[in-house]
Amino acid sequence: LDINGEDINLKKFFFELASHYNLRSHYSPTATLPVQTTDNQQAKLIMGDAINRAFDSIKSFHGTSQDNSRDWCDRAEIIFDAFNVNDADRLSRIGIKLEDAAFDWYRDNQRPYGTWMVFRQTFERAFPAPERTQNPHLVAEQINQRKQGSDESVHDYYYALDKLCREYDPQMSAIDKTIKLVGGLREELKGKLLPLNVQTPEQFM
Repeated sequence: LDINGEDINLKKFFFELASHYNLRSHYSPTATLPVQTTDNQQAKLIMGDAINRAFDSIKSFHGTSQDNSRDWCDRAEIIFDAFNVNDADRLSRIGIKLEDAAFDWYRDNQRPYGTWMVFRQTFERAFPAPERTQNPHLVAEQINQRKQGSDESVHDYYYALDKLCREYDPQMSAIDKTIKLVGGLREELKGKLLPLNVQTPEQFM
């Protein structure tokens, strides 16, 4: 009986020991690490996708007489802001949008710029934009008359009117520009946007 009793006790001991370690592994803090890692990876994928979409939306700059560095930088900034691309990501990838003479310049001037604005100032000095000589009264009239075409996309309309606004007043406030953008939309789109009370061009986009 004692032997049988000891045998039963040993079985009970090993069963409890196994159960103990099974519970410990079940409640171990490390058990949640794969979930956390997956969440982090998912966040990185989402951010990476936004950055890729931003750069895909930017046209290449070649550095020819047909290119306007000021307009190109303005448009790039609008896209970067819309996709929440920070300065570090802007500067690390901007070279892929430069070709021909512009790429040659970039290759020879790859220094730490610190901020996007520092890069932009250096870039615009290397590729000076033409002076704005258009009659401001004429530009103002063009802005007031500019309406979205029946088959014109919102993006094309936005960039066309944004360019006119910058030509008229480079320091035009965000709210003034937004009012003009909304005012020129097709009626069916304007009706949907007005209740949203957008305040900035980024919100408009």
